[in-house]
Amino acid sequence: MHKFGYILLILGFVWVTFVAVEAVPVAHAITVEYILKKPRQQTYTWDDIVTVSTVSKYAVAHFAMCGFFGGLMMLAGGIILDKSRRPNSAPKSPVL
Repeated sequence: MHKFGYILLILGFVWVTFVAVEAVPVAHAITVEYILKKPRQQTYTWDDIVTVSTVSKYAVAHFAMCGFFGGLMMLAGGIILDKSRRPNSAPKSPVL
């Protein structure tokens, strides 16, 4: 059980770190993708700008929510390690 707990802790940490490191490049890529979907024109209305920024913000937030699973993996690994370190027998009474 120790190995499984440590594996969950490490994988959760790697998952959360990946989401944190990749958030900015993903945000940039998503924003560029939505900007390129808009037709090219000389001027844009305020609604066009708000739509692109709002859609890209929600797409980035959806990507960032994946980090939640890494946190859950680390929590499960910590609980497993805590439970596996406790003694299974009942506490002994002190000798007088």
